[in-house]
Amino acid sequence: MLARPEMLTSGDESLLSILACPLCKGVLARSHDRLRCSACARDFTRERGYWSLLSDDARAALEGRGDTAWTRWREALEGLEAWRARVDRAGSASASAAKRDGSDDDRTRALIERAVGERAGLLVDVGAKDGRMRSLAPTKCDYVGIDPMPRGDGAVLRAISEAIPLRDRCAQAVLCHAAFDYFVDPSAALLEMHRVLAPGGALAMVVSVVSAPVAHARGASTRVERVLGALRAAKSVGTKGATQLIGEAIVGERAHVRYYTRAQLMALVGVRFDIVDVREVAQPASTILYIHGAKRTQRKLKVL
Repeated sequence: MLARPEMLTSGDESLLSILACPLCKGVLARSHDRLRCSACARDFTRERGYWSLLSDDARAALEGRGDTAWTRWREALEGLEAWRARVDRAGSASASAAKRDGSDDDRTRALIERAVGERAGLLVDVGAKDGRMRSLAPTKCDYVGIDPMPRGDGAVLRAISEAIPLRDRCAQAVLCHAAFDYFVDPSAALLEMHRVLAPGGALAMVVSVVSAPVAHARGASTRVERVLGALRAAKSVGTKGATQLIGEAIVGERAHVRYYTRAQLMALVGVRFDIVDVREVAQPASTILYIHGAKRTQRKLKVL
């Protein structure tokens, strides 16, 4: 059903039926070539072929304004774009380069299937990039992705995780694949994922976690500090892991907004979701977690 963003220009209203204003969550309506919020009267247009529903903070950062946290986010996205360009230039080697985070399509597909369960519904891909994960979703699922710098021709909206432009309780499952460490405000992002999930909905997350020494090494502000950090981390990751960290520092590997230890990540996710299952795949300097979480229902307290 949700084939691509261009649906709205062809008169198909199925995408419009689930969209919401990223600023106030009001209903969006078509107004010629724009989407207008019926509550706050803000207009949203297409940018680079995608419906752009960015928050004010994100837009300011992409335009070179904003506070330190959002500036760091913009720099991380620019690093990601540079990495994408290197992958594109690699040509035939691009497939292996794209897998550098260690994720595995078969494991991801199985995770999505566990999260979706038996019911058909909408799969929301938060941090969708080019929408490639749509090919891993069950055929019974509709798909829509969000990403601040989308590529490809999948059903992807230009938006951020901290302000998902979708209506409350519209999704059966939320996928977050290799994107969580790019979020400016992870708690706000998890709250938004929780909001768009229907009762009984689930989270499927693929994320890399590291030890504290590796987080310090990768998060250092200069190349020299990253190399020194990699050497100090050798005791916890071994020679192969340290070699990878040094190589990343020397070639200017893209930096994420933040790096998580396993304990930090699970504590964040556990605020909004009950952890159903976690499967781990060890990498030289990190561990890939495949997390299946169930939406936690907010229970009302009885007044005595």
